[in-house]
Amino acid sequence: MENFEYKDAILDWMKNTSNFGIFTTDANLDITSWNKWLEVHTRLSSYDIIGKNILDLPENLIERKFAKFYEKALGGEVVILSRVFHKYLIALPPDPQYKKYFDKMQQTSQIAPLVCKDKVVGTITIIEDVTERIVKEMILKNEKNMAQHYLDIAGVIIIILDENGNIKLINKRGCEILGCKQQEVIGKNWFDCFIPENERETLKNVFRTIMSGDLEPYGEYENCIKTTKGEIRTIMWRNTVLKDKSGRIVGTLSSGEDITERKRLEEALKEMAITDELTGLYNRRGFLILSQQQLKLAARTGNSALLFFIDLDGMKWINDNLGHKEGDKALVKAARILKETFRESDIVGRIGGDEFAVLAVEAKQRFAQDIIARIRRSLKETNSQEQGLFQLSLSIGFSRFDPKSPKSLDELMEEADQAMYEEKNKKK
Repeated sequence: MENFEYKDAILDWMKNTSNFGIFTTDANLDITSWNKWLEVHTRLSSYDIIGKNILDLPENLIERKFAKFYEKALGGEVVILSRVFHKYLIALPPDPQYKKYFDKMQQTSQIAPLVCKDKVVGTITIIEDVTERIVKEMILKNEKNMAQHYLDIAGVIIIILDENGNIKLINKRGCEILGCKQQEVIGKNWFDCFIPENERETLKNVFRTIMSGDLEPYGEYENCIKTTKGEIRTIMWRNTVLKDKSGRIVGTLSSGEDITERKRLEEALKEMAITDELTGLYNRRGFLILSQQQLKLAARTGNSALLFFIDLDGMKWINDNLGHKEGDKALVKAARILKETFRESDIVGRIGGDEFAVLAVEAKQRFAQDIIARIRRSLKETNSQEQGLFQLSLSIGFSRFDPKSPKSLDELMEEADQAMYEEKNKKK
């Protein structure tokens, strides 16, 4: 008795479920049951359909490829149609929100034999609507493709490492610098394969400490990497940690700029005496040479930049009234403020007696006022802390380098200089 009740419960579920389409046939493929899901989606009641042979159903209702699969089912096989064609068994309209993607409901169908006493007596077909899942997969794939496109057009290395330092993702630029294909590096250990041996253990230890949460990633740092050809390149890195939903650190995301040529140029410039002896900044010659090279790189990679022109106010008064020693102190203080405000990757120079210039690389125009505000805050703190014989004051102007419409360094400096003098005149 209990066995019959159990079977009745299963049949009742099959008939009334709203999650799947289910129908059965006898051994002649005459339909013997047609559940509510199918009634709703086909608008054919069980009374209209039961007793009909599936081979006789209209072509616009049922996929013509199905016959051979039912032959297999009658032969005792289970057939999963999503592995053969991922479209539909019964032609049904999709949910209205998915009509822009498909004109038919996308389905996964399973056709199985019904067996009684070791004999196949019919078939059972279960149909699942997978349209929503497929649409989400399509959208996700498009988003991934778009994200990959952005990664590939980036002018810097983009790399993701898992918690063991293995490469999970690397973009086109990264592969170009390393001299390999993406599929050749995914899964390899970054430190073992691409860090020079003399730095390997040190950087591994730093990475382990970051993974443990005991050390915040450095905002910017540089180290050498070794390409597949054995060439040593210098990379300026910016890093952040990646966390799972529970907040556990699971890896790092890093962007790296190849500054090898710039480092080589910097070393060469040191030999050419391009440093301002008083402030430690680049002198005019050094600033011009480095900035020219950086603007060419920005134009090639499509990065914008900001050029700031800064003048130390009242320099003549300080020299005339307090002496040149105090004037030198004022210049050193101004230089210190600029070095602390700008990034290490920016180019800061003293280009005249009381004039400074800064090329902020990869900086957009909307950041200009924030940078100026930081200079003002640092200036105010310096004046309040040191209480010297004079109040340090700076006039600031800036211009923008647009890679889509590039201007020469001379043009940028002239624009920034004019903007600086407009501010200086407002103080009079």
